[in-house]
Amino acid sequence: MTVEEAATVLDKSVETVRRYIRSGRLPAQRVQGHNNQEYRLHPQDVEDAHTQLTVRSFDRAGTQAHAQPVDRVDTHTVIQPGTQAPALALVEALLERTVAPLAAANERLVLENARLSEITRLQAEELGVARERARQAEERAAHLEHADRRRPWWWRVLGR
Repeated sequence: MTVEEAATVLDKSVETVRRYIRSGRLPAQRVQGHNNQEYRLHPQDVEDAHTQLTVRSFDRAGTQAHAQPVDRVDTHTVIQPGTQAPALALVEALLERTVAPLAAANERLVLENARLSEITRLQAEELGVARERARQAEERAAHLEHADRRRPWWWRVLGR
């Protein structure tokens, strides 16, 4: 399927479809065209993208009236009696597709947070140990320097 055909199916401009491809939202392959490289899309990928990009709104009779982009859904629409089942099924399907990836991402982030917290704790312990060693070394150096001053000059020179 060409970019132009996909744009017709998705009801988007050709440039928008190209942006979706470049951003990775829509998988495509580059092939040699008549003059230069062109994108080719699998019809199932376009259909999946169409499903993800649209939410069907239902009119009072329960039939599909028009499609709206997901980010432009009118949240104040009143669902009329008798149309709740299709609308509810649509909302449940949309939630299922949205919540499952978010839950998986949340799980990964929780594990990553725990790992980074443990690394931070270990580094803080190592830093504390290093500071204590540096303090002890400074004390020894100060003590040796001070002890060397109490002796006469000839003691330092002769090494007794």
